[in-house]
Amino acid sequence: RKPGMTRDDLFNINAGIVKNLINGCATACPNACILVISNPVNSTVPIAAEILKAAGVYNPKKLFGVTTLDVCRARTFVGQA
Repeated sequence: RKPGMTRDDLFNINAGIVKNLINGCATACPNACILVISNPVNSTVPIAAEILKAAGVYNPKKLFGVTTLDVCRARTFVGQA
């Protein structure tokens, strides 16, 4: 978030980015696993789900919201592999 930016500003920008990316995924790779790493995750993942539903390609087993904690954990697991 940039200085002076509200959470609403951040949401509006990120929601637009997620919308464009998920529309592209729905068209180009409808069976892909999609991990949304965009704040606020609890708002952007439902947007992604609705876009995938509208395109007829929604699979709840292939749509994930990723938080910073998850990224830190993943780094640890990858580092140990």
